[in-house]
Amino acid sequence: MVTKQATSRGPGRPSVAPRSRTVDPAGNHATPTPVRQGLRKLVGFFWQQQTMRRGVVSIGVITLISKAIGFLRELLIAYFFGTSGLVDAYRIGETIHSFGTGLVYTSFDVAGVPLLVERGVRHGERSQRALFASFCTLGLLIAGGAALIVFAFAPVLVRVFAPKLSGDTFRLATVMTRVMFPVSFAMILAGAYGAYYNARRQFAVPKIVFPVVNTVAIVFLLLFARQSGLLALAGGRSAGQVVGLAVALLPLLITGHRLIRGLRDPAIKEFLRLSLPLIVVAVMQPLNIAAGRAFASFLPEGNIAILSYADRLFVLPCYFLTATVSTVFFTKAAELAAAGDLARLKMQTTQLLKKLAFVLIPASGFMFILARPIVRFVYERGAFSPESTASTASTLALFGLGLFPFAAVSIITASFRGRKDMKTPAYAAGTGVLITIVLDAVFVRSLGVPGIALATTIGMTVTMIILLAMFSRWKVRPAQQV
Repeated sequence: MVTKQATSRGPGRPSVAPRSRTVDPAGNHATPTPVRQGLRKLVGFFWQQQTMRRGVVSIGVITLISKAIGFLRELLIAYFFGTSGLVDAYRIGETIHSFGTGLVYTSFDVAGVPLLVERGVRHGERSQRALFASFCTLGLLIAGGAALIVFAFAPVLVRVFAPKLSGDTFRLATVMTRVMFPVSFAMILAGAYGAYYNARRQFAVPKIVFPVVNTVAIVFLLLFARQSGLLALAGGRSAGQVVGLAVALLPLLITGHRLIRGLRDPAIKEFLRLSLPLIVVAVMQPLNIAAGRAFASFLPEGNIAILSYADRLFVLPCYFLTATVSTVFFTKAAELAAAGDLARLKMQTTQLLKKLAFVLIPASGFMFILARPIVRFVYERGAFSPESTASTASTLALFGLGLFPFAAVSIITASFRGRKDMKTPAYAAGTGVLITIVLDAVFVRSLGVPGIALATTIGMTVTMIILLAMFSRWKVRPAQQV
């Protein structure tokens, strides 16, 4: 007599389906190996739609890995090239492409999310996919035009962004700007697919691109730094962006997503309307960086590199804590705003600001006090001299005072943008950047590169104060009270 296997785990418990098993070529069933099961769980963790907490964790893990790889890349650049004119030329090329892509990337990344969230909630996934395809088509058209403009007018752009560069450094900057034209193309498309993934709460997928980009850049540095600084720096950055773009788009193509569609969708017009204030922000933020490097170009050779090295150290704790949280919180803010729950949005924004203040204000003090040993530990080896350490540490100390203002601006801005209010953050950012540029001109004469860092911190603090004042004026109707 054969006893039938029970299909229930006990009274009141649902029946359990048999576990799926793989089939080998001979037709025999085989239990998946632990490694294969682990890979499936890992892919599922990053690919599936995520809660806020899970999204913050996944973005945090990927950001930590990406920043660690990015710092290794910076260490290699410092080791091989120090604060030479070659690094100055590379940083100018980076700035030009950041400025160009920022105009469009910010529009997709910001205005696209609430529109895609709204489309998915009201009309379903199929309509949401169609809107994403229209965004991709628009991005392809703009990206192609931007890449051609940068390639054709590279010398003019270098002269605008670094007026005092001359000789070999100027020629190198021009060539590097042209070699890195794929960066603009890839980053503009990154805004479109990033908005789609974030609107669907698949927060981890677009972030995976960054460690891929940094890894490819490191490979190029190790292979070509001794033979060609141009190929090692500019070639590695371009190749990394192309590989990263393929990694992000491949899952969409496999799952049947279209990347080409007409531009007659009504949401495209609304997207363009919402993007107008964002263009101000997209111009102002890279303009802030470009202005700092332009003023640094009036100083002796190597000061642009010093400014960049200090900025990389400042961005690590700031970006890790704020980008992980603000990316997820932006989608949450869009969902709460769409539901009309303004009271809950205001409450959650306030709570998040308090938590960040608790962490980042003490961190600013530690960074100010420990700037020199931090720079010495991270950079001082190879071509990076003790004199470079002293200047970079002074710059980092003044950057560090802006940790909390930087974080607060990102969170409050996410709240406003979740409500489709793009004008208020644009006004605050524009005011802060204008103040920064004026103070750059004043402080760089007496303080050198550290003066640029101080001006940046003051400008960001002004932006935070303006946003806090506007945020405090939010009025919650009685029906919206928590």
